[in-house]
Amino acid sequence: AFLALLAVPPLLWLMVRFTAARLKTDADPARLMAERAEKAMREAGAISTAGDGFLGCLYRGLVSAVLSRADTVGESLTYAEVSRILMEQGFKKDAADAAAGLLERIESARFSGAAMDSRAGKALFEETRQTVRSIIR
Repeated sequence: AFLALLAVPPLLWLMVRFTAARLKTDADPARLMAERAEKAMREAGAISTAGDGFLGCLYRGLVSAVLSRADTVGESLTYAEVSRILMEQGFKKDAADAAAGLLERIESARFSGAAMDSRAGKALFEETRQTVRSIIR
């Protein structure tokens, strides 16, 4: 009986370690960034096109989608990096350059300080959403 009591703590420790290992989420960078891109696009669709938060969501969605293809985690990319990553992942040069141009337009609108009208914001959102979907697939 005494030996059984001595064996209880190591057995409990093993059970906790086994359970923790099974419950641990998969830290796949591509999946994490794809989920981040989808979340950013949902947030952009839910807020007004006039705010800086809207353009920030579009930026985060596009960058996260590109980084998901690169299988890496990050927060920002340059236009050249977007184009290079997408071409390395098998995208045509035209599509990669279009995504880089879209990122440039988002950043220009975001940091220009000028108010964006609703129609232009919706058009930018639709283009970004289509681009993000094509990158994630």
